[in-house]
This record gives sequence, C-alpha cells and structure tokens, in this order.
Amino acid sequence: MDEIFLKFKQYCPNSRDKYIPTNENMIRWRWHVAQSEQNKIGIGGDPKQIIRRKARPRKFERRRAKTFNDLPPYMREQYGVIASHFPGIQVWACGSRVAGDYVEPWDDDEIRVLRDANFKQPKRQSDFDFWIEGNPTPVGDLPTWADHVRGRISENERITIDMWDFSKLPESEFDRVLFAVQSNDVRALVEIHDRFGLSPYTYCCEMDGLLRWYAWAIENGIIVASDSGNEQPNNHFQLG
Repeated sequence: MDEIFLKFKQYCPNSRDKYIPTNENMIRWRWHVAQSEQNKIGIGGDPKQIIRRKARPRKFERRRAKTFNDLPPYMREQYGVIASHFPGIQVWACGSRVAGDYVEPWDDDEIRVLRDANFKQPKRQSDFDFWIEGNPTPVGDLPTWADHVRGRISENERITIDMWDFSKLPESEFDRVLFAVQSNDVRALVEIHDRFGLSPYTYCCEMDGLLRWYAWAIENGIIVASDSGNEQPNNHFQLG
C-alpha cells in the first residue's frame, strides 16, 4: 500500500477509509498526515479537530457573508429567485453559503479537503439554504437547488435577502404596468423595473421571478388602475 495511506491510518485509526487511491483521496490523506505531523499529534490522534480550528479562519471565514451584498453576485441572483417564490414575505439566506464553507463545481481540491476536515457532507455543489418565519406556501415550484431549512436559525447564522420595493414605483406608472401585464409585454416590465430600481436583481433571460412579483403586487392591491385608466386586467402570466 501507499506510504501516505499507511501514515493516514496511523494518525486516523478510526477512519473507515479504504485504500482507493483516487486523486481526491490522496490529497485528503496527505492533508491529514501533514496536519498531524505539523501539530505533533501522536499515533492514535485525530487531526480533524485541529484542522477544524485552523481551517475556518484561513479559508472559510474569508468567504463568510455578514450581509447580503457580501455574497458573490451569482449567489445574490439565485437567492433572488428563491425570494420571488415568496413575494411579500421576508426570506433569509443561511447554511454553508453564509458560513463560507460552501463548495462549487469549479472549486479546487483544497476546499473539498477542508470541508471533509470540518465534517461537511461531500458534495459537488452546495445547495442554496434559506429560512422563513413560519411555513408559508411558495408560489410555484421551488428550484431543485433551493433547500428550505426548518426549525430556528439564530440571527448571526442568517442574512436577509433583498426583496422588491414597490414604494419606488410612482403611481403614474401603475396604468403602464397594468397595460404591460394585459398585453404580456415583458420587455416593458423589465424596463420599468430597471428604471425605478424595484430590486437589485438583473432580469435578462429567466423572467418567472419578475412576473411573480408584479402578479403579487397587482393581486394585493399595491398596483391599481387610476380612475382615468382602464379596468384592472386579468393577469395572463399568473404563476401557480
């Protein structure tokens, strides 16, 4: 057997690893051996606890998000999609993407080794964990990558996801929005969204989230027809 694996088994005798010398396993075994020897852990010790104390400040803490804007843009966009399934209800991001110990398909082996040392599940890509007060029913089907975390999440382990703000929409634009809804003019709805900054999200391809928010505002009487305008139209793109 490989010398690295034999040393690994000496330092981690309780490990159930078998000698399967894949690239990922070899990197992980070397990591455990190096950390054990560096910290002078005797035979029979488990280096995972020491790696845990060292790994978080060095790598994961640097990626920890304390505010929504601390998340990378692509994560904010994905969380915006999740929030669009709960229009009008505050949604929080939580889990590994807030803590910083998430993993992406493009991450290097070091991240996966550190996750293993910190007792995280082996994954190719982390889910987008979120939390909501209570148990509201989402509008439409949530994406498969969204994970609704149940129970209580402490405030220091979650961050608020930015929501739409219809107070920025002038009443003079209400009839235009309603006409765009009636005519299914998505381009006009995007232009109105962008001009008044109704949310920090970018809409260019996947429009369902944008339509869910407009539909919610109309259904809840936030956007109403003016006295001189046409009757409020039916919502042709209401998403169930």
